[in-house]
Parts: sequence; C-alpha cells; structure tokens
Amino acid sequence: MASGSPMVGLDAPAVERRLEAVPWVERASVSRAWPGTVRISLVERRPVAVVGSGAAGVQVDGDGRAIAPAGDAELPLVAGDPVAVGERLTATQRWVVANLAAMPSSLREEIATASATPTGIRLTLGDDIEVRWGDSSQPSAKADAVTVLLEQADRPTIAVIDVTVPRAATVTRS
Repeated sequence: MASGSPMVGLDAPAVERRLEAVPWVERASVSRAWPGTVRISLVERRPVAVVGSGAAGVQVDGDGRAIAPAGDAELPLVAGDPVAVGERLTATQRWVVANLAAMPSSLREEIATASATPTGIRLTLGDDIEVRWGDSSQPSAKADAVTVLLEQADRPTIAVIDVTVPRAATVTRS
C-alpha cells in the first residue's frame, strides 16, 4: 500500500503474513486506528544457539528456525550442518535447540557446544567441562543439579558432570 492510500484498502491479515515470513519475526499484528494511523506490533524471535561457523553460521531460535547470520553472537554452538536464514534445522538439531531454550539463561551462557549423542544431549562448557544431559526429561532438576555442582570450590578439577538422572548426578574429576 502506498503512502496516502485509503486505509480501507489495507489488508491487515496479508500484511501480518508477509511480516511473519521475515525470519526474525515470530508474530505480527496490524491494526487500523482511524482516521489515519496503521499500528504494527512485532514479537521478535530470540536466538538461543548458533549452527555452523564462519560465513555459513546462523543464529537459531528455540523452535529451530534460522533467524539471522551468526555474526559475532556469543551463543552455544550446536553440532551439525547449517541451514539458510529462514529455514528450519533437522529434527535432531531442533531437539537439541529446544532443550537449550528450556535451560535457565545463566546455564545456557556457560555452554560452548551442544550435540546429540546416542545417549542424549552432551554439552561442553566454556571451561571444557562435559555435561551429560541425557534426554529432555526433568530439565529444571537437571539444571539445578549442574548449577549446584558447578558452584563447588574445586570446579577446576571437574571433568564430567552426568545429570541424566538428576537426583543421582555424578561428577568425574580430572
């Protein structure tokens, strides 16, 4: 619609669909306020991880949709082939990303890499501690267990934290 066109000709649902086709837009709302105002409200997708590296790297949201080039984003790197902005990740990558999105941001900020293994999700923290997350069950209990174990005074000696069974979390020391 061109500037100065009558508002009665505005197809708000069509404009919303076009806006929601933009990779970083999660939801759009378009409304008219007479006599001459069009209101547009957008909800942005939030990146939780990066897939790929260099020029091929993309930021992805919790639903596994590539929303922007990776740039210099400091987000966990999810293993696997990258996709183009606007596309969705593989089912396995989406599962890993959905689990990352469910984690508290304080824990997610410590994660350098995340990948799917035959036994579940494996995380590597920025200080090279491996976290065996397991499946997607009990995410709050697992996050709490990891946080408590990381707060130990002897963190530099931790090699592996296994929270596949959060009530029986284990630590392997280096």
